[in-house]
Parts: sequence; C-alpha cells; structure tokens
Amino acid sequence: MHSESIITGRRMYLDNNVWLVMIVTSILCLGLVGYKFISKEPCTPFTLGVTGAKDDKGVYELGQPLIFRASLATDKEIVWSFGDKTELQSSTNGMVRHTFTKEGIFNVTALINGRCTGDDLRLHIKKGDLSVEKLNIKTPRILGNLNPIAGKTQTYISDVIGTDYEWKILDKTAFPTINKQSASFTFPTAGLYRLQLTVDHDRNNKRATIEINVFEDLAKVNNVSKAPPIFIPPPPKKQAPKQEPKPEQKPEIKPEIKPETPAPNAGSPSPSAPAARKIL
Repeated sequence: MHSESIITGRRMYLDNNVWLVMIVTSILCLGLVGYKFISKEPCTPFTLGVTGAKDDKGVYELGQPLIFRASLATDKEIVWSFGDKTELQSSTNGMVRHTFTKEGIFNVTALINGRCTGDDLRLHIKKGDLSVEKLNIKTPRILGNLNPIAGKTQTYISDVIGTDYEWKILDKTAFPTINKQSASFTFPTAGLYRLQLTVDHDRNNKRATIEINVFEDLAKVNNVSKAPPIFIPPPPKKQAPKQEPKPEQKPEIKPEIKPETPAPNAGSPSPSAPAARKIL
C-alpha cells in the first residue's frame, strides 16, 4: 500500500497536489483570521441622531427626507439599516439621508467597521401635513466634519428642504459650485476654509456659513520631530530678609570705689614725715 502511494502520487484517494493546495489554503486562512484578531480596533460607544420635521409628540412625518448622523469622527465606514426592509446604505462621513415610504415604528441601526454598533434610534413615522412652514426652515444648518484630514473627500448636507441649493468655498476659485442638497469637497492642503450654503436664492434668511479647519495627514504629523519641552523653573521662594546680628552687649564694669583714707589732723605730724631735729 505504501509503495503504491509513492508510485501513483495519491494519499487517501486524493492526489498529492490536492493535499498541498488544501494545506496552503488552510495556513493562509488561519493567518488572515489571526491578523484580523490581532489588529482589531476597540469599539467606541456612539449614538445616532436625526434631523427632520416632527410634531409635538416626536412623530416624524411620512415622505420627507430625513438626515441621520453618528456621533463619531468621520472617515469611518458606517453601514446603516433603517428597519423598513430597504437596502442597507453605507457612508464614510458619519451622515446619510433616507426617506420612509410607509408608516410604522422603525429601529435605525449603524454598524461601524463591520463589527461596532451603537445605540438604536427608534422612530415613529406617520402620515401628516407636510406644510411649507415645517419643512422650509429659515436658518439652514450645515452638517458635516469641521476638522477633516487633507486629501480626503468630505460630504456636507443641508438640513433644509428647498428647490435650489448653492454650495461655495469662499475665497477659493479652484473649488466648483455645487447645486445639490449635499456637496462633497476634497481639501488638498491644510488650512482654514469657509463653506457657504444658500437655499432657494434667499441670501437674507436661508444662508449659512461655516469654517472648516483642515489638518495634515496624521501619518505625517506623527513623523514630524517634536521640539523638546521647554522647562520653566518655578518661581523662587521668598526668603525672609536677613537680620544683622546685634552686637554683643558687654556688661558694664563699674569702677571699684576704694574707701577714702581719713585726712590727717592738722596738729599731729604725718606719720610718714621725719621728726624735726631739735637744735641745742
């Protein structure tokens, strides 16, 4: 049996080349699974928000385009599910637009990087009166990333429903004018950009302007050598003024008072004086 397998090149009724392919494929699959497991990025909690016309009870009106956004940094792949059996939508700017075509209560979910989920957003959709006063907000808002990375495309959305839109990057003639409810721009270099939106040609009531601060690529920023930190010495402690030592006070030496010798009497000779000789 052993000699036959060597001659025929078969093992357990399979050709040796088949076994080789199966082994190599298994090794590659195990390596890929291990790489994904090791390089997994931790999930960050996030919430979902929605912009649209609703009544006092929080019921959103049927047939209007709603704008959904995730409370995370952009440049992440997000897959949205709206719970109404429509196709999944993906976005990389943290926002997406969807219109419900039937009434009901729906759970909106978002999946980031294929595995991270946040809090569900529960919406009640009901047919109502889509009046112009509710949909045409006078002061529009621009939804989008205010701190993007240079070289990456960013999408900005208007929360105002109108018939005409005009997007402009002010003071930058290289950027085109876009006439859609959403606009995508790619900022080539870092710096400060001003984005302006005008809805329905109303420059007084339906115009908004935001400032976008574009940063360099994170990889380039990490490779830049950082200057050493500047050491600021603490302020010197206040010292009490030095007091000059007082001169030592020597004790006063009082002169010794000697007792006075009594004065000799005038009639008696001084004892020390020699006696006068008598002359004969």
